[in-house]
Amino acid sequence: MNINFEIVVPLVIAAALAVAIAAFVRERRRRRAIRSTCERNGWRYEERNDEWIRWLVPSFSLFDRGFGRRCTNVVTIGSADDWCTLFDYRYKQRSGSRRNRSTRTYRYAVAVTRLPAPTASPLRPDPEPCRGREGIRLA
Repeated sequence: MNINFEIVVPLVIAAALAVAIAAFVRERRRRRAIRSTCERNGWRYEERNDEWIRWLVPSFSLFDRGFGRRCTNVVTIGSADDWCTLFDYRYKQRSGSRRNRSTRTYRYAVAVTRLPAPTASPLRPDPEPCRGREGIRLA
């Protein structure tokens, strides 16, 4: 079998370039769609805000892993008392050594919410026993 590298190498390079361009265009369209949805609904949009990483590191070990950590497409919905923030989170991690070294990127969709404190407990003891046990009824 005779392989003509003068043809194969440029084809492989062209294919890799086409895949990279397609991924870039797809991400840009997604970002525009998120931004326009936020504008229509009065939500706040930030293309990137890595402050969430610093805020969440003490609570969740996921945000303390790897390197190259970033929060993108940050959408905040709600008021100062009760809000929800959604964002794309990713980080990179290296494994292996020397010639077998590789880097893997981990991607997550994250939702962080703050709910108002309840004013009264919705649970109360049921005065009627339920099969010999005290039941709890939702108020």
